[in-house]
Amino acid sequence: MSRKTVSRRLHKGGLFTRRSVVCVPLSPAHVRARLHWTHEHRSWTPEQWGHVLFTDESRFNIQNDSRRTMTWREPGTRYRAPREYYRGGGLLIWAGIATNSQTDLYMFGAGSLTAVRYREEILHPLVRPFIAAMGTDVIFMDDKDRPHRER
Repeated sequence: MSRKTVSRRLHKGGLFTRRSVVCVPLSPAHVRARLHWTHEHRSWTPEQWGHVLFTDESRFNIQNDSRRTMTWREPGTRYRAPREYYRGGGLLIWAGIATNSQTDLYMFGAGSLTAVRYREEILHPLVRPFIAAMGTDVIFMDDKDRPHRER
């Protein structure tokens, strides 16, 4: 039986191939803090949200084989599997968005993201001018990744 035949039969049975979902479980303290934050900000107006800059970075694998396991599952279900680390080329990209604008995409060169690199390559040349253009009451939102919080 060919791979295509097996795939077709699994599709008829309601199963489709999806990448494994990997998530970091939140502690009860994190859940409380996030819930508190949402209650404080749920009545904000669009003008208030217009003064918030959200930023994050993401790593993309540029090789075909990332060794991530494809699993067969029913639509709407999630399969949690342990994260598999791989050695291979990747691309780390940073960006920021606000209500009516966005920063330029920044692609990091080779090497790890450190606090020094984050400060020298992101905060000084990209975030500071963007925030200055937004006005005075700006809230800079980033996750608490170690390079963002180190001295």
